[in-house]
Amino acid sequence: MGLTKDQKEELNKAILEYMFNNGYQTAYDAFLEDSEVDPSDDSKRAKNILETKWKSVARLKRQVLALEDQIKRYKEENDVGCITGQQKEGLPKQPEKHELRGHKNKVTDVEFHPVYDLLATASEDCAIKLWDTETGDNDKTMRGHTKKINRIAFNNNGTGLASCSSDLSIKLWSMEVHQ
Repeated sequence: MGLTKDQKEELNKAILEYMFNNGYQTAYDAFLEDSEVDPSDDSKRAKNILETKWKSVARLKRQVLALEDQIKRYKEENDVGCITGQQKEGLPKQPEKHELRGHKNKVTDVEFHPVYDLLATASEDCAIKLWDTETGDNDKTMRGHTKKINRIAFNNNGTGLASCSSDLSIKLWSMEVHQ
C-alpha cells in the first residue's frame, strides 16, 4: 500500500522544508531536483510538519509501550490468580455451577428474573428459554417471533416479560404461574 500522489507531494515538501531549515543545502538541492516539487507552493502546508509528526509518532510509541506493559502486568496478575487459586472479590468461582445448552443459534440476551431463581435467554433461533438457576434445567421454551430476538426484559415484579425481535415486533409474555 503506497501513498497517494497528494500524500507523496506533501511528504516531499515536508522533507524539503526540514532539510532547508536545518542547513542541509546539498541534500536539499539534490532532493529538490529528484522530487520535482515546487517548494514555493506551500499554501496548504503547515510549518515544521515533519518535526511535528515525528514528535507525535514518538509520543504514540511511548503510549503503546506503556499499554503493552500494562497488558503484561494484567496477564501476570491473572496467571498468578489462576495458578495459586486465589479469586478476586466478586468474581465467580470455577467450575461453573451449570452450563445451559439448548438454543440452536447464538444467544443474544440474558435476563435474571427479579423475584424467582429463573433466567431467561433469547437467541437468534427465535426462541426464549426459561431456566431454573438452581438446577440448570430448561423449564420452558417460548416461541412467537419469526426472526432473531434482540432483547428481553422482565418488568419490576416479574409478572411479565417483553421481547423485541428483528421481525419488527415486540411481544409481551405473561409470567404468571397457573396452578
